[in-house]
Amino acid sequence: MSSDEEDYMSDAFLAKLEDVKPSLVTNNSTKRRNEIELRQQKEKQKYKPMHVVQKEKLKEGLNKALTSDNKGFALLSKMGYKEGTSLGKTQQAIKEPIKIKVPTEGRLGLGTETLIKESRERQLTSLKRKINESNLSTEEYRKQMREMSDKKQVPFDLHKLQRTCRLLDMDSRVNAPIHSWFWPEIKTTEEDPIEEESESTELSDVEKLEMLRKFLRNSYFYCEYCSEHYKDASDMKSNCPGPNKDDH
Repeated sequence: MSSDEEDYMSDAFLAKLEDVKPSLVTNNSTKRRNEIELRQQKEKQKYKPMHVVQKEKLKEGLNKALTSDNKGFALLSKMGYKEGTSLGKTQQAIKEPIKIKVPTEGRLGLGTETLIKESRERQLTSLKRKINESNLSTEEYRKQMREMSDKKQVPFDLHKLQRTCRLLDMDSRVNAPIHSWFWPEIKTTEEDPIEEESESTELSDVEKLEMLRKFLRNSYFYCEYCSEHYKDASDMKSNCPGPNKDDH
């Protein structure tokens, strides 16, 4: 190979190939892509949603200073106002009008945000009041339900103690109760009725229950809440918490 011929396998020739600029095809492709993107951006700007266009125009108008041909500006000029000076007698006064805060979300009108805030505060106050009233009503309701439950329970408790009294009397060889209602009522036929004591009809079930409790406790050392028949008063005092339901 002569010295005038270029060695296509040499490092110098390969380095020249790497320095070659992109082809014309690549340049045209990139240019075409850029043109398409630019056209798409223009299309987006052209077909903006109406609310976006209105918002942009409003913002542009608020940020734009009044010109001398504006009627409001002309009126201020007649009153001695000069552009760039402060409003008022003092130099420390503001030089620009207070900017209007335009809502950025939703379709709320001017001042609506304040109204909504005040409305929420009123709702919160009303809710707190209702919660407090609800708590009181709940306590009253529970109290009424307990009283109703106790009233419904009285006949069952009375009948239970009547049966207990009969068993304890019979164990003690007592053939008849002190009061007829101390024992369960005996169902009889119409031909052989048993006369009830007048005292029984005058007492309520609550009064009967209380009397029977005291009788069983004092006479037989029996506690219905413990469901226990103690040996004597000393045994009851040592092992029974007390005569009332709350004691247990």
